[in-house]
Amino acid sequence: MTGKAKLLLAVAALNLALAKDASAFCFEEAGQQYGINPQILRAIAKVESNFNPAAVNYNTNGSYDFGLMQINTIWAPTIGKERWNSLGDPCNSVKTGAWILSMCMEKYGYTWKAIGCYNSQTPNKRDKYSKKVFDQLQRVKPLKQEAAYTPLNRRIEDLVRDKVEGWVDDAAQGKGDEFTVKVKGPIPSPKEVLKEETPSLADSSLRSALPGNIQQNSLAPGTGDPGMEQGDTAASPIP
Repeated sequence: MTGKAKLLLAVAALNLALAKDASAFCFEEAGQQYGINPQILRAIAKVESNFNPAAVNYNTNGSYDFGLMQINTIWAPTIGKERWNSLGDPCNSVKTGAWILSMCMEKYGYTWKAIGCYNSQTPNKRDKYSKKVFDQLQRVKPLKQEAAYTPLNRRIEDLVRDKVEGWVDDAAQGKGDEFTVKVKGPIPSPKEVLKEETPSLADSSLRSALPGNIQQNSLAPGTGDPGMEQGDTAASPIP
């Protein structure tokens, strides 16, 4: 076996070990911060990068997606240089992905549309993506630490029937769109949480690169995709 082959084998073994040890990716911690069941975050990471923290996907529009949760470069000005440069860390990638997903949930409620919105707000792309996550949730049983997950706010998990399995079963019966209730109450917003985690936001040069149709704390309807698929544009909410 050549040295290069041994290196590739070692990298593959490391990625597999990390995938098995999901606690290394902070799914539970991110779920606590943003009120999202960690099983959903884990399923998205599997779909996005197959649990590869160094995954890079280049898009035809010149942007690229990076890391475990495949965060697109369109988010760099919004989350700031420091956080963007830290996305090679799986925990930071998962927390940033959870923040993006939480904004989708603010827009669409706790629905499959919100899950699909992580990748695209274009209806057909959104639906295809949510089906991928749905399929992944059916294949994977919750880890021990996920089964013991305590939500940030009890009302959030009540909306998702405490376990994702019930949500998946309903979706399989064509009832997924019934989950349209939005949470109201003293839940920390993505803006508050991300601001606490990020000492300094984008510098002036990055700020100047922000698209002109930015919406404060919202995803503008029909204007962009958090996951930024090929050829899409995004309105970046400022955290």
